[in-house]
Amino acid sequence: GVGTTIEITTTEASTTMFNVGIIQSTNQLITVTYNGTAYTSDFTVPYGAAITASIKSTDKFFDAGKLNITSTTVTSDITIEATNAEVHKYNITITKYDNQRIIVTEVFADEADNIDHLDSFKVSAQSHLRATVEPTNDSYNCGTLNITEVPSVEADTTFTATAATVRKYNITIEQSANQTIQVIVNGTTHTTSFECEGGLEYTISVVANEGYKAGTIIGVSTFGIISDNMVIRATSAYK
Repeated sequence: GVGTTIEITTTEASTTMFNVGIIQSTNQLITVTYNGTAYTSDFTVPYGAAITASIKSTDKFFDAGKLNITSTTVTSDITIEATNAEVHKYNITITKYDNQRIIVTEVFADEADNIDHLDSFKVSAQSHLRATVEPTNDSYNCGTLNITEVPSVEADTTFTATAATVRKYNITIEQSANQTIQVIVNGTTHTTSFECEGGLEYTISVVANEGYKAGTIIGVSTFGIISDNMVIRATSAYK
């Protein structure tokens, strides 16, 4: 009515705030950035805030997991998390050569669980590796490994060896009276002891002096492949 006073009051408009949850996990760290400030634990932002997220490993032997969100505009409460960090895998390179092979073994507490590798592979950080080299051809000696054991793998690693070398054998010829033992290797005739590379073919014969008949080779074949030291002798020549 006449003379009545109406009083109108107002309050400040409030900004709606939303929670940004951060779930951290072992061996990695999630960082969420808003308006130039980095957060590693839960915080709040206003409606429409633009945020970005990143993740890094906190242990050199682990690779960080994958984030569920890397950037977004906040319109409701959100949670940022990641898959678990995984043990880092290192490259193990095995260099191959002719006439030998390198075997790299993953060593476990129970030897029954050991794994042999002949080809390059990946292995978890801090794994225990042991290497050996062996010939693939009996006529060769193995080279020397650059590494025989890695107690804890902490970097990409290459296993290699010096080249395999042809084995050399002593061929001893014991001659006797009135005849001559001849050993032919690679087109060369030998009547005295010599050194010879393995893997070569040989033939042996006995040539009698005039008026005699040749004896017989004892203890070894008269033909074959050189694969060991040999002592070549014959029974006596006779009339």
